[in-house]
Amino acid sequence: MNADFLHVAKKAALAGAKAIQRVQANGFRVRYKAARNLLTEADLASQAAVQRVLSKAFPDHNLLMEENLDLRQGSEYTWLVDPLDGTTNFAHGFPMYAVSIGLARGKEPLVGVVYHVPAKEWFVAVKGRGAYLNGERIHVSRVKRLERALVATGFPYKDPGVARQTVHDIGRLWKKVEGIRRAGAAALDLCFVACGRLDAFWEHRLSPWDLAAGQLVLREAGGKATDFRGRPVDAFADCVVASNKAIHLPLLKALGGRK
Repeated sequence: MNADFLHVAKKAALAGAKAIQRVQANGFRVRYKAARNLLTEADLASQAAVQRVLSKAFPDHNLLMEENLDLRQGSEYTWLVDPLDGTTNFAHGFPMYAVSIGLARGKEPLVGVVYHVPAKEWFVAVKGRGAYLNGERIHVSRVKRLERALVATGFPYKDPGVARQTVHDIGRLWKKVEGIRRAGAAALDLCFVACGRLDAFWEHRLSPWDLAAGQLVLREAGGKATDFRGRPVDAFADCVVASNKAIHLPLLKALGGRK
């Protein structure tokens, strides 16, 4: 059954990606849900395309999608979808955006698909079966020292206090790591940790659709995902500290978490 779930998730992600590309080719308008929180026609077109595929294949499953779509059917299965992770990047032509689709049973991630649209990269994982990039098995990096790590973070749109905390985190870390990046697409950040392009990623304020797929890809690649106190996160978490596992504890300590 998990193979069926994965097949449908990939089909839905591809439908979403094609919708994004059509909007991009035809031109689009940008509007704002809130300050610095963009919404484009591509978000809505991708969401509609993904919904059609998932609802046709699994009409009884719950659907939770970023653009105000919450269809609870009472199922044990929930699809958590970001139809365009990295909307601001997309709007500016910065090639870091993706369609992210995760499936959870209860709160446990089962399937994760993140399609990096500009790069045509498929990050996929099924619980217990490893993580893959375009069909090739991937693993986290072997970096063992925090000072040799390339790490990433993200800033929340809605909470200035949390944004200040992130700036404070960067101040704690910048002398303790090799480099810090902020690309603006959490699902891809998690997948980049999974394949070793990054060694760690943290963010304080996220939504389930940001995390559900990417955290499973990371775990299946040998990585670790917790909250800031070192507790494992589930599919509905609202924050994450993600790493290659080897540097997890020193990273938590550097962020002021676990002592």
